Amino acid sequence: MVKKAVEFLFDICFLSENLCSLCGKRFKPIIQGYVCDECIKNLRRSEVSVKPVKYVKHYRIYGRYREGWGEIIRLFKFKRVIPFADVIAKKIKYDFEEYVDFVKPEVITFVPVHLLRYWVRGMDHNEEILKRVGIKFEDLLVRVRWRKPLVFFDKEKRKEIVKNSFSLKKNPDCGRILVFDDVITTGATARTVSELLYYAGVKEIYWYFVAG
Repeated sequence: MVKKAVEFLFDICFLSENLCSLCGKRFKPIIQGYVCDECIKNLRRSEVSVKPVKYVKHYRIYGRYREGWGEIIRLFKFKRVIPFADVIAKKIKYDFEEYVDFVKPEVITFVPVHLLRYWVRGMDHNEEILKRVGIKFEDLLVRVRWRKPLVFFDKEKRKEIVKNSFSLKKNPDCGRILVFDDVITTGATARTVSELLYYAGVKEIYWYFVAG
């Protein structure tokens, strides 16, 4: 009964076309009408090669952006398809906990959205994922400059944009920290945030990304 009611709600509200964004097939929505259950099932961890990022001791990427993860993250962030927060959290939970056990951070935090973007979206996507993973974290960083999403800019422009874009709510007062973010592309955000943390006294800075 509940399932049919949800399907009916999607249909009358035109919340989606019931066409999978990944495989293009039509499907009957249960929780959301953007990606079919089969494609969600096929989302998996991939070995992603990493390049050194200044001030970052080590980082891990869960999956490849082009293997479905990019679309899932895009729909969650920009179309507010909230069920994808649960999908992402469920997929990465074991791997993230394993990485936490490896790093043994004194503090776990995340890259925040700007306050204006928070008002527009009504959420911070990274914070929502961490809540669903169910691990203790701190809201430590502040994004002080608003700008368009970095996806719209090239590598050099991204470096310029993220410069001086963050500040700290308080001194982290720790020697080892783990920062969570959804996507790494050029590493500009990771470098900027890590530099800020390093000069605040954090000597070992680790990152975990959903996709790259």
